[in-house]
Amino acid sequence: MRRGIATLIMVSVVALGAAACGSSGDDAGSASAAGGASASAAAGGASDATATACKEAIAASEAGAKDFGSGIDEMQKMVLSITADSDDAELEAKGTELENKMRASLKTWSDKLTALAGQDLDADVKTALTDAATTVTKINDPNDDSDAAAARTALTGVADKIKAACA
Repeated sequence: MRRGIATLIMVSVVALGAAACGSSGDDAGSASAAGGASASAAAGGASDATATACKEAIAASEAGAKDFGSGIDEMQKMVLSITADSDDAELEAKGTELENKMRASLKTWSDKLTALAGQDLDADVKTALTDAATTVTKINDPNDDSDAAAARTALTGVADKIKAACA
């Protein structure tokens, strides 16, 4: 039930975030058309790139946070299913496989945010993307001692921070 509510909220926020990012690009395009100056055109180009980066970063971050949450849920189910008859080697192999999958997903997410931050973007969005990539990388560090709930909260917050910078 909580997943359904969370999904509904996330979809609503994505729609609002996409609309906000899209309107930034439209405003920049209108300003560029009205002004006609090369400075306006350059600003429009940066705003268009920013709007595109925002859409991609928000989508990647929401998907990444959801995948991480699903992985944590799956690990918790696995732990709760352990019985005296459970095969330790099988459980360890399954846990390692799941952890590797989650780490690969976090690495892909972090790399995406880093690549987007490397583009010619509005300064506040560039900063938000860089900070977001740092957060994801920190959580993905095998030496990070964040518990699952704190990691989930931090990773869910990544998308929220990007949305705020893109608004």
